[in-house]
Amino acid sequence: ATPPPHFPRDLSPEGVKAADDHLALEEVDGAEARAFVAASNEKALAALTGDRRYEPFRQQAEAILTATDRIPGVSFLGEGLGNFWQDAANPKGVWRRTTLDSY
Repeated sequence: ATPPPHFPRDLSPEGVKAADDHLALEEVDGAEARAFVAASNEKALAALTGDRRYEPFRQQAEAILTATDRIPGVSFLGEGLGNFWQDAANPKGVWRRTTLDSY
């Protein structure tokens, strides 16, 4: 059986490295990886914002995520309860924990 076209024929470490067109992306903070991400983000953003549905969907999503009447999604965590909450006061979010009795 023939391997798929993206699969290296030479499975030695050198053969695999030579066949990997995206090996530089393994160095996530490298210049080539950052350039690849920037170009990919630019292409994706252009595709999204170029769609007439984008702005209404974005506004709707923002309204849902910033609503002040949201009900927290609570999970059992060990012997207590907790949830991850984001709002205007906590834009990066905060983990909240409490006991079942105080909930």
